[in-house]
Amino acid sequence: MVRSCYASSRRCSSSSASIPTISGVTAIQLGDDTDTTACLVGGICGGRDGVEAIPKRWLDALRGRDLCDPLIAELVRQRE
Repeated sequence: MVRSCYASSRRCSSSSASIPTISGVTAIQLGDDTDTTACLVGGICGGRDGVEAIPKRWLDALRGRDLCDPLIAELVRQRE
């Protein structure tokens, strides 16, 4: 199961190389373990394209973002 999820994630993230939103939707449409596959696709696209590639409406809809943003900023600061 892990191998098929990983293979599906790689396929989704490379099939729409410049459009991470389509990659994520494609991962969900595959069926089976869609939450895990979409999570991996998000990680692959996020590492490749950065947070700037995520549509603003998706970021605005995140619950708990006010809690996560300061933590993320601290992690980025420590890495620099």
